[in-house]
Amino acid sequence: MADSPIQDPGLGFLITDLARLIRDDFTARMADIGMTQAQWRVLTHLARMEGCRQAELAEILEVAPITLARLLDRLEESGLIERRPRPGDRRAVQLMLTPKARPLIRKIWARGAQTRTVALTGVSDAERDAMFATLIRMRDNLAARPAPSRRTGGSHGR
Repeated sequence: MADSPIQDPGLGFLITDLARLIRDDFTARMADIGMTQAQWRVLTHLARMEGCRQAELAEILEVAPITLARLLDRLEESGLIERRPRPGDRRAVQLMLTPKARPLIRKIWARGAQTRTVALTGVSDAERDAMFATLIRMRDNLAARPAPSRRTGGSHGR
């Protein structure tokens, strides 16, 4: 019974479920700001990687470039981002936050801190530090190797 799905949901399933719950809590906290989840995701990623190209951001967000282009159009029309020519490459643009976006980003980070506080309730500092170190190591392990072929199958979530 040690391998029971109820006792051991699998690492991938657990992480996916946790990510969904964190995202749902955060989305509820963002309701009064009047932004869609897709919009605040774009802004938060841009805050971390300002100056990136649209293709880079689409890959990180796991959305089609055309979908991202529409989101960026709306955010640009709202005065929250701007597209600037990328130095050294006339064909490419870099994505930048505007000064109008900065107070909004601070609100987003504050709401994120509230969600983290709830998620980490009852977790000691040592447990938190060990969890983050472990998750970072796991991410780095997987990022360092080529993705397996889709044909090979493999164990899902474990």
